[in-house]
Amino acid sequence: MLLPFDTSLNFWLMAVPQYEWLPQAPPDTSPYAADSDCPDPPGADDGPAPPAPPTPQLQLVMTGVEWLVVLIWTPRDNPFWEQVAQTERDRDDQRNETRATPPHRRFPTGDGDTGVSGTPG
Repeated sequence: MLLPFDTSLNFWLMAVPQYEWLPQAPPDTSPYAADSDCPDPPGADDGPAPPAPPTPQLQLVMTGVEWLVVLIWTPRDNPFWEQVAQTERDRDDQRNETRATPPHRRFPTGDGDTGVSGTPG
């Protein structure tokens, strides 16, 4: 079967980045953090209890990619379709002409001669 268009299917792969919210490590502001030999910082035992650690800040981090397939279906005009369609139209016209013409019937006229007539005579 000849279609009025040529079909073509194209596809490509597209990388879609995946992001996730992850907690950010709190900065270490203690002056003794780098010095592991030092005992407790001065004044650590006296005074009120230290405040609760703040909730960590979140940062958006790319954790990977997801590959998506993008499909494109594109019809293109078929240059031969008009020829096929015209041929089919011509065949239909010929069929309709032969059907529209009534057949000629020969009926006997009574004297032995057969004439062409639309009604018996």
